[in-house]
Amino acid sequence: MEDQSRRRSARIEVKIPARYKIVLEGKEEDLLEGEALIKNISQEGLCLSIEMSHAKTLGDLLKNKHQLMVEFQLPSSAKLVKPLSKIIWTEDLSHDVESEYSMGVYFVEFNEQERKELIDFLNLEYLKQRRFS
Repeated sequence: MEDQSRRRSARIEVKIPARYKIVLEGKEEDLLEGEALIKNISQEGLCLSIEMSHAKTLGDLLKNKHQLMVEFQLPSSAKLVKPLSKIIWTEDLSHDVESEYSMGVYFVEFNEQERKELIDFLNLEYLKQRRFS
């Protein structure tokens, strides 16, 4: 389960479709890839929801320190963002939601221009959410 007290930046609640791929030694591999939904996002990471059918395989691969390439498009941009990431925590939510598995992802490598676009998006979303809360 994720530890909220360790976060250094606020996460913004979102629903952004994404794809993920396992990365071995800096190369994208076809070991496992799939679709996901980003549930929240910050400058440092995000929370992904994936299908339960991939959860065990993904968990086994990541125990061996493989990394994850997460691909998504920010609503404010036409460009695909592809941060290299590692999984910090996982949670089986199948008891609450059928076939859902969540994971907390930390960005380990991120193109500076893409990071800037993410920060701009987060700032706008933060202001919108504050205004309507």
